[in-house]
Amino acid sequence: KLLVCFTSILVLFLLVGLFVRQQNIVRAKNDAILDCSNSVERAFLKARFHYRAYYLSGNMPEYERSQLYLDSLLLSLDYLEKLAKELDTDDAEMARLTSSLLEMGRAYESKSHESFESKKKELQAQSALREHYLKFYAALRTNEYTSSAAIVRMIALGGKLGEYFDTRSTQALIEAQSTLVDMIKQNLFESEKAQMINALRTSVDATIQATAAKDEVGDTFIAMSNQLSKLIVAHDNRLEQLRDASYRYYMRIEISLFALAVLNTIVSLPLLTNFVVRMVKAATAKLQECADGRFVNDVPKNYQSFQDEFGAMARAIATMIDKTRETLNIIK
Repeated sequence: KLLVCFTSILVLFLLVGLFVRQQNIVRAKNDAILDCSNSVERAFLKARFHYRAYYLSGNMPEYERSQLYLDSLLLSLDYLEKLAKELDTDDAEMARLTSSLLEMGRAYESKSHESFESKKKELQAQSALREHYLKFYAALRTNEYTSSAAIVRMIALGGKLGEYFDTRSTQALIEAQSTLVDMIKQNLFESEKAQMINALRTSVDATIQATAAKDEVGDTFIAMSNQLSKLIVAHDNRLEQLRDASYRYYMRIEISLFALAVLNTIVSLPLLTNFVVRMVKAATAKLQECADGRFVNDVPKNYQSFQDEFGAMARAIATMIDKTRETLNIIK
């Protein structure tokens, strides 16, 4: 019975140790994947910030910085995918969020290149338009027009184009396009000036088309960016929930096993104490009989069969009684 009690205590404490070890392993994996998810979020936010600066200003260094952070985003996503496989969770929501995050993150990086190309085309169209505008402005300053109506139209057109370059207002560019169409229809200019006006209109049309294409891609890119931001937050929150749930699960098991081990110990101690006291009392009583001159070998056989110190003591007392009786018989 004592052996069973002590074995069960040992097994329970061993199980507690194993669960603590497993808890530490799972916690380390959860912390690693949460850190990786945070790296994804940081890379995404920095890439979005610099890309927005490029999108508004056309500053190439800002685009290059955004690409560096997008590369970091892809590396973090690859590592996140590896850690997710190692974690091997059965949570369907976590699996869905991770899969969506990986897919959306890579699609976002791909879409950024498409958005860059559309912005690049708009910048090229704006550059060409600026060249035509400068030629137009130079022609306007020469005041070599025979028709006052043409001069008025040129001034109005120059105002709209100037407004566009100052504010990047698409509406101003559309109004300039309308003015150009009217000017061409009225045929107010001689051949050389008419060619300049036609070239300016072609450049305005190209700029409007490039801006419309850029805005279309940009709207999709912004929507994807907002969706990815929400997905990252949802993914982080779910990871934290799973980490906390895992911690509570292992803590409940460890506390239960530890409580059972303590309870088993409390139950076993009286048994051990009674056994020791009983054996010591039996040995003391038998030695007292010997001291009183009664040498009867009635030491229980089961005591002598114990393979421990108490069994050795019982066998020694039995042997002492037998030897003493033999000596007394010889003396008689």
